[in-house]
Amino acid sequence: MLYVLNLNNRLRLHLIDTSDIGDVREIHQDVKMMDQMLTDINNLCHLNAICLLLKSNASRLNVFCRSCVNQLLIYLTSIGYNNIIFCFTNARRTSCASCDIDISMLTRPLIETYV
Repeated sequence: MLYVLNLNNRLRLHLIDTSDIGDVREIHQDVKMMDQMLTDINNLCHLNAICLLLKSNASRLNVFCRSCVNQLLIYLTSIGYNNIIFCFTNARRTSCASCDIDISMLTRPLIETYV
């Protein structure tokens, strides 16, 4: 789902909600959602950043997130690599070390591809 927020007369913020991606009930829906997300990105004239919001306590997302990151890397140019931001919800500064998600698993494709 694409949301457009008008910030002022010149600036608009486009948010692509992919909250249904990763739903274990329907894996074929993930393919449709990913295709729609890439179509939405393709229709933008400028892309500042991609923010991936992840629950810090949801370890089942590791394999899925890696797949999404790989698909994004195939689609994006090297300029886009520098603009991917991982944001962890349900996290506290004191619990960062015990995060269930292996961040190296998510960033390894970025490092191997771009560096």
